[in-house]
Amino acid sequence: MDCTDYFVGKMAGSDHSQVTVTLSISIEFSLHPIYKRCFNKLNYNEFMLRASKINLNPTNLNPPTPDSLLSNWEEAMFAILDDLAPYRQLPFRRKRIPYLTPEVYELMRYRNF
Repeated sequence: MDCTDYFVGKMAGSDHSQVTVTLSISIEFSLHPIYKRCFNKLNYNEFMLRASKINLNPTNLNPPTPDSLLSNWEEAMFAILDDLAPYRQLPFRRKRIPYLTPEVYELMRYRNF
């Protein structure tokens, strides 16, 4: 945000002055697709079979640290998921505002309740 102009007003009964600010904000209103994994047609038996065959004792890691083992497992799991449950483009929902946090949505739900 760029502040293009501001005006400091008179004090209104407190030790803080009123400030009127003019901001220039560029907002993009075009819709972009969301990328999500499609688990609807996932064959869980094949997924469990392939996930159980992930080698957790690789010979190329010398010495094997927990971080290197985790990254090796994560790469193998993502390769399986990319094959069995690839990312799909889904339409962007207009009702969902991207800059509101989950806490704000929870407060809105609590207010409506």
